[in-house]
Amino acid sequence: MLAELQRSRANAQIASDLHISVETVRTHARKIYRKLGVSSRRELLAPPSNAGSADEGTERPDTVVGRSAQAAAELPGGHA
Repeated sequence: MLAELQRSRANAQIASDLHISVETVRTHARKIYRKLGVSSRRELLAPPSNAGSADEGTERPDTVVGRSAQAAAELPGGHA
């Protein structure tokens, strides 16, 4: 499911391909967003910010893409 969301496909297209309802796609998407700490598909697809430079002694925050793989592995079935 995560890969489908990252491809910017419409919920109806995802639902049709996976043989589930559009509402089920929305539900899974919300749960994925929550797990990744984002609130929308736009935020999921946004490039990582450059907040926290090395000069400040802070590490760069995880990118959504990096969190995506980790969170996908934690989802039921081990994939999204």
